[in-house]
Amino acid sequence: MANLEYGSRREILYACDNPEQFCNEQAEQLLSTQPLKHTRCEMIGDLYGQLHLRYANEFIRYYDTHKFAPVLPKEAGLILNCVMLGCGLGYQLAALYSRIEVMNLILIEPNEDFFYASLHAFDWAPLLDYLKENDFHLHFFLGMPSDELFLAMNDLYDAEGKFLAGASWSYVHYASPEIRATAKALLEHNFQHSAMLGYFDDHLFATSQGVHALEQHYHFVRADRELPSRYREAPLWVIANGPSLDQDIAFLRRHQDRAVILACGTAFETLYHAGIQPDFYGCTERVYHVADTIRIIPDQDYVRSTIIVGGEVIHPETLACFEHHALFLKPEEPLYTLIMQKMPQLSQIRPLLMSNPLVGNLGLAVGVTLGFKHIYLFGLDNGRKLDSRQMHSEYNKFYRQGGGYDQGGVYALEDVVPGNFGGQCVSGKYFKLSLGSLSYLVNYARESCEVINCSDGALIEGTLSVHSQDLETKFRKLELIDKKALHDFVNEQLTCAYDFDEKYFLKLIDVPLFEKTVDRLQSLFARPLATVMEHARRMREAINLLYRLDCEGKRFLSDHLRGSLDNLFIVMAGVICSCKGQEGAEHLNLLSEILCGYLTDLRPLYAKQPHYAMGEHQQYFDKLLGHDYPHSKAPPLPHRISFIAKDYQDPQQSFVKLYE
Repeated sequence: MANLEYGSRREILYACDNPEQFCNEQAEQLLSTQPLKHTRCEMIGDLYGQLHLRYANEFIRYYDTHKFAPVLPKEAGLILNCVMLGCGLGYQLAALYSRIEVMNLILIEPNEDFFYASLHAFDWAPLLDYLKENDFHLHFFLGMPSDELFLAMNDLYDAEGKFLAGASWSYVHYASPEIRATAKALLEHNFQHSAMLGYFDDHLFATSQGVHALEQHYHFVRADRELPSRYREAPLWVIANGPSLDQDIAFLRRHQDRAVILACGTAFETLYHAGIQPDFYGCTERVYHVADTIRIIPDQDYVRSTIIVGGEVIHPETLACFEHHALFLKPEEPLYTLIMQKMPQLSQIRPLLMSNPLVGNLGLAVGVTLGFKHIYLFGLDNGRKLDSRQMHSEYNKFYRQGGGYDQGGVYALEDVVPGNFGGQCVSGKYFKLSLGSLSYLVNYARESCEVINCSDGALIEGTLSVHSQDLETKFRKLELIDKKALHDFVNEQLTCAYDFDEKYFLKLIDVPLFEKTVDRLQSLFARPLATVMEHARRMREAINLLYRLDCEGKRFLSDHLRGSLDNLFIVMAGVICSCKGQEGAEHLNLLSEILCGYLTDLRPLYAKQPHYAMGEHQQYFDKLLGHDYPHSKAPPLPHRISFIAKDYQDPQQSFVKLYE
């Protein structure tokens, strides 16, 4: 049995006399002691009436009711997705597959020479024949830096199923600095593969609301225009509504005419009360009640003098609050793909990269996309300091007196992260997703702009941490900005309205093909299966079906279904990781039956686009959200909600610009 001597120090890969025995013992030990892991999903309150949330909650309720818990691979009899760090000479692969079925294996080897050595030491041919015969998949990632590895794995999960990322089982074959660095990166970022997947209703809302914005001739940002250098060189303040904003208010007041100001979400109302006039209001939400947080502001001249920026997904009621718009296309949404592939007359609309998941992400994304070279972050806390209980600025009346709720959900805090100026902050799942996206964008744009973080919240990797009081001397020397000229340029040259042909859109979305695809999925899941592996392969086959549509230029269609299926498959994968032998098959048969009900309910709704804006969509249901099925009862549609307390009246009826 061959071993490997490598490097100038003539190190030995396997420090033993019998590498094959070592690999057998390693595989046996990991399979017998390292339980399967999977993403745990939580119930989501449905405020608006969304089919996906109805069925996702039914799946999660089923899982929780049965009190499933992860088991060892040897007890389950299979591994859905094995991420193996280190190919070595390959002996451990024979040891692994001789003991257990592995549907999908991702083999990561930072040292390409090791893999090439394995071609001479390990007999790959019988293993590859075995994988082909059993429809098991093996993917090689050789010599990739961690950022490229993440993107490559994400592409793989697009084709094979994001649910696999949520059920990954790790196998570290050998130790090295490169393996440890890769393991650290995977541990930090793996959850992003199966987070924020989107779902059916969400995409219907987004597309319909994007079409509405086009048909209303709201202005979109042009890709063939740039801001003049005098504005790109000016400081851009991206202001969010975190609690640390309060300590910067005096600085922001004094110098507000020397910076371009973008208010993120509810920071807009905070700045109203603080006497600071923003140039832009950043919005990322597609829900209708965002308009409530705009209408709560008594002085609507303050609103009308501000340009709303964001993606095409913004709700019509929110857009109607503003006279001027600078909208982008979000590449994460199906409408973007359709426009880029089939609607060249709209392809000059500028895309906005990495604007998810929270509105602070959108603020930074707008700054980077518009070419600002000096971006300052205020109140972008992504949590709160350990010794604080406050989640938002004290100047904000929406959360103080207006009935705004900032506990649980997005605001659930369960993790401790490093602070921007030292110390620690408490953060949560969505905030950590936001931090990861912010850091990635800062790194992406590091050659073209500097990002200075003045927020006393969570650390954003790659930003420069500076207290606002240390910027006083610099800002006193800056010239005043002609805000009217800036606004005129944005409204008249940087943005424009586009014509939109709804009849052509309806032809492009291909309703008959969508219905045929849903029928194929229903027939796929209608048949009961006897084994857990058959269920696993069926889930993968469903995602493969959608991926083939992508390859045929039909991604707009497949995107409407992919997120919902992957979300439900994550729960089904949790059942697979929590059952011994074949006992999970019956559970999965019942969940598949519920899934077929979901497919029946969603089938006619795709054709309702582009008249499926949130709120408007309830007209297509008859008091209940979908239909009753033997194992799935339709809940009543929720009533429209308002996030503003009825008895609240803002004492500040007029905006007053303050400099002290």
